[in-house]
Amino acid sequence: MIGKILTGLQSNADATLIVPRAGKNGDTIVSELHGRKYEQTLRGYRFGVSNQAAVATTAGLATTFTGLAVANPAGSGRNLVIERFSYANTVAVPTACAIGLMTGAGAAAGALVPRNRLTGTASPATVATASAGATIATPVLEQIFSTHGTIATTGQGNGAPMVVDLEGSLIIPPGFFVASFTSAATTAAFIFSLEWEEVPIL
Repeated sequence: MIGKILTGLQSNADATLIVPRAGKNGDTIVSELHGRKYEQTLRGYRFGVSNQAAVATTAGLATTFTGLAVANPAGSGRNLVIERFSYANTVAVPTACAIGLMTGAGAAAGALVPRNRLTGTASPATVATASAGATIATPVLEQIFSTHGTIATTGQGNGAPMVVDLEGSLIIPPGFFVASFTSAATTAAFIFSLEWEEVPIL
């Protein structure tokens, strides 16, 4: 059986049974009704966490870590699919540094509370733990995103938002963590955020 779809524009009233639309090359044409992440957010599978104040950071790959870390406990039954990483500095950074993400095995328990992106009291809880400072296993640098200089915030102007869309290309399985990376130690200058989707392991 060969499925057929109709080439060209259509103008259909509500409650009309229609044929899907195609382009002239035989491509099926679809469009988004809602925002791209609406469905999984509505189902309560998307979470995020941010430092609640600017934090000092340790030099990259240190096991006595400070920054922002999210861990997926062993046996959670879910993968953490990392979607966005963002950061901003509130004061001048004392030492120029590179900024990125690092990963490792083990826990990163802490007092930060991830939030379900479906806000409300009935939103499902995350399996993840989040920390602004923890003792972690030796991490590995996963990816570098930018560098940051030491210019005062008053001289930085209206800087572009530092938001990295990973599009789910980094997955944290049970028993592993992801954490912010700065190549040099800093004073309390940066605020970090991470956003992820939790996908059951089938």
